[in-house]
Amino acid sequence: MSLFEGLVFSFLTLSAWAFSDLVTKMSLDKASKWKVLFFGQLFGSLVILAAMFVLGNVSTIFSAALPLLFALGLVNLAGMYAQYAAFNKSGVALTTPIINAWAFVAIILGIIFYNETISEIQIVAIALIVLGVFATVFKKDAKIAFNEGFFLSVISMLVWGFFFFA
Repeated sequence: MSLFEGLVFSFLTLSAWAFSDLVTKMSLDKASKWKVLFFGQLFGSLVILAAMFVLGNVSTIFSAALPLLFALGLVNLAGMYAQYAAFNKSGVALTTPIINAWAFVAIILGIIFYNETISEIQIVAIALIVLGVFATVFKKDAKIAFNEGFFLSVISMLVWGFFFFA
């Protein structure tokens, strides 16, 4: 894959996640967290099941990994619930950058449990992620806004980091 293709796919992914968060917040304004969770997960599960049937990997996935998939589904539920609660408390603009810093958590877990190594530029990128998370909690008057939405966002970030690590 060329650098240009990688940038295009990265931008498409970024746009899809942003659109998803916007639609989720709009849905949460009209329905409960549990209802949005249920229908969001139902729709996502149907898409994944359809893809598995098209790819022909259904028997392998279900026989070998069903207990792990179930456990990860529960972790996913916890992350989604915390994310939705954060959206309701503090809105999308504050919470999304914090929640999407889950990569930091996944990287740290990879270093600890898989003995992965990272380069100097990756260390700089990780530091920028952490600084970006803290920059989102500053208000215009330079006071820190550690409110309930922030803490729910951090919980979601930690859960998502574990989810994507596992």
